[in-house]
Amino acid sequence: MTPNNNMPPFTIAQVIRISFSVIGRNLVVLLGLSVALGLVANQIHRVVLSGVENAVLFAVGEMVIYAATSALFASSVVFTVASDARGSKGKLAPMLRCAVEAFGPVFVLSFLLNGLSALPWLITLVLFLALHVVFWTALPALVLERKGLVSALQLGSRHSRGKRWQVAGLALVASAFFAVVLIGLWSLAPYGSMSDEHQAFWDIFVFAPIDVFFVVAMAVSYFLMNDSDPNEETVLSVFD
Repeated sequence: MTPNNNMPPFTIAQVIRISFSVIGRNLVVLLGLSVALGLVANQIHRVVLSGVENAVLFAVGEMVIYAATSALFASSVVFTVASDARGSKGKLAPMLRCAVEAFGPVFVLSFLLNGLSALPWLITLVLFLALHVVFWTALPALVLERKGLVSALQLGSRHSRGKRWQVAGLALVASAFFAVVLIGLWSLAPYGSMSDEHQAFWDIFVFAPIDVFFVVAMAVSYFLMNDSDPNEETVLSVFD
């Protein structure tokens, strides 16, 4: 990647500040995308899995549905961040084209991460955090550089080397902040609104927007860790 002397250093404060700035400039697109894909995933879940009684098939089907929508969502968000870094707004048609072109490896990555949910929650939490810390920029590399899954994971590991405590700190600070927000929302929520029948609402309108921040933070970190120019050739291929 081409060094960019105008790029600020990678710090927790810089990533959080830039991420919220990017979200603020693209709020309608990012939240609209997260809600739309959440509604689509929920509807597909209802239609496809409503008659499935086998627990294993149901679990696998659920993982496939959410991995597919997560892949489209994550790729679109990364594209939006790259567009913002280039001084332009993310447009729907090229955003979806980018998401479709990067779908295969991003889907595999999403499926593997969703598969962690089958493990005991404490192991899931530790593994999820550890994998994100080590491979923090793998997702943006998959989308922006069209790398294969193994190459992107290697690149993500190389980027985070020497910065893993900072990445862990970023993940923990952001998680703690959103945990406080969630506790506040739950305390204000009407009685019964946390039942299973309202789970889709929380997934689409609460948890999905939180996911927006984490994907934006990964994409911002990709540029800061890489000290790279969003207009250089390796990233420009996404906009051709």
